[in-house]
Amino acid sequence: MYMPDGNGVPNVVILKGRPQKTESRLNPHTDVEFRLFTRYNNSTGGQPIRMDDTSSLQSAGFDPSKDVKLVIHGWKSSYDSETVQGVKNGN
Repeated sequence: MYMPDGNGVPNVVILKGRPQKTESRLNPHTDVEFRLFTRYNNSTGGQPIRMDDTSSLQSAGFDPSKDVKLVIHGWKSSYDSETVQGVKNGN
């Protein structure tokens, strides 16, 4: 079976029956990253922000009085994929 990544490129995936119960290897505090895009850093890749790190939020120029929109990418994608950039840029 083929599933497209964030840029629409098909990737081969093999789906098997029910997955076995496994432990997650993901540590959201170190493996998850958010990026803040503002009108001042929109073309630079945004400012990285880490969970539970208020200093990264403050240094990124976050203004809580402004509207916030959250864009989430999917499997085999990232903040710089064509799809996410299109949504961010209003395309």
